[in-house]
Amino acid sequence: MRTFLDPAERDGLLRRFRSLHPETPARWPEHASFGAMTRQRWGCFCYRHFDYHLRQFGA
Repeated sequence: MRTFLDPAERDGLLRRFRSLHPETPARWPEHASFGAMTRQRWGCFCYRHFDYHLRQFGA
């Protein structure tokens, strides 16, 4: 399998991602249009956004 990140960098990013508390919007970046969002809302947003584009391109 081809990876684009150095394994150590990938592991560091995963640790950082997992350390974020699910209900603390201040620790997540603020969305330009939607403002502060929780981890759960970011997850829903990303899922819907990626799903939209994957369907758009027939993937």
